[in-house]
Amino acid sequence: MIKEIIDQLTNLGVSKDHQILLAVSGGVDSMVLMDLLFKNEFKFLIAHCNFSLRGQESDLDQKFVELTSKSMGVKCFTKLFQTKEYSFKKQISIQMAARELRYDWFNKIKNEYNCDFILTAHHTDDSVETVLMNLIKGTGFQGLHGIKPKQTHLIRPMLNFTKKSILSYAKKNSIAYREDSSNIDNKYIRNKIRNKIIPIMREINPNVVKSIGDTISCVNDVENIYQNYISSQKKILIEHSNQEFKIDIKKLKCEIAPKQLLYEIISDFGFSDIDAV
Repeated sequence: MIKEIIDQLTNLGVSKDHQILLAVSGGVDSMVLMDLLFKNEFKFLIAHCNFSLRGQESDLDQKFVELTSKSMGVKCFTKLFQTKEYSFKKQISIQMAARELRYDWFNKIKNEYNCDFILTAHHTDDSVETVLMNLIKGTGFQGLHGIKPKQTHLIRPMLNFTKKSILSYAKKNSIAYREDSSNIDNKYIRNKIRNKIIPIMREINPNVVKSIGDTISCVNDVENIYQNYISSQKKILIEHSNQEFKIDIKKLKCEIAPKQLLYEIISDFGFSDIDAV
C-alpha cells in the first residue's frame, strides 16, 4: 500500500514539497492515511472535528487524535462544533451540517497556514455507497461518478483502496484507531446501505465493492467524454447577444439526444423541469 499511495499522490499532483492539511477523525481510514504520510515523510498538519454528537465518545476521539499527533510531532488543530444547533438553524440534515462546518473550517486553516492541499481518507467503499445512495434517490449521469479523487485543492488519495485493504494494513502495522458507534446506527441512509444492502449484494458477488468501484472508474472516463461533447454542442446551439441566450431549436432536434442536451443547456440557468420546457 505504501508504493500505491505514493503513486496515487503523484498522479494527483501532490509531492513532498507541498504542505498538506490532513483531516483525521481517529477512525481506521484517516489513521492509516496519516501513518502512510508520516512514514513517507510528507509535510502535513492535522485537523480534527469534534461535532458534539456522541458525548464522551466524541471527546475521547479528539483526545486520541491529539495524543497521536503529539507522538508524531505533527501540529494538530481541533474544533468543537455545535452541529445540532447549526443543523436546526440552517434547516438542513445533521450530515449536511457537519459537512458544511468541517469544510469551511478546513479552508480557513488551509488559507491561514498556506497549505497546498486538503486530504481526506475517503475510500472505494465510500464512493460505492455514494453512488448507491444517488441511484436510490434518483440521479442524473453525474450522480454515477461517485466521489471525485480531486476537486481543486481537495484530494482523496485512497479512493482506489477498499475498506478491507485498509483494515488489513492497520492490522499488519499495529495502527491504533477509534471505532465510531454511529456507524452501526441504521437511521442514516448511508449506514443502511453499508450494513444491510451491500452485505446482500456480497451474497451475489463477494467482490461487489471492487466491481462497482471499477465501473465508477469507467463512468468517470465516459463522463469526461460526455462533458467535452456537451461543451462543443453548446457552442453550436447557443447564440449569445445583447445579454440574451437563444437556442437553435432546429439544430437541437437534429441531435442524437435532444432532450438530454437541452437539459444540460437550461440547467446552467437554474432550470431543471425539462418536461415543462
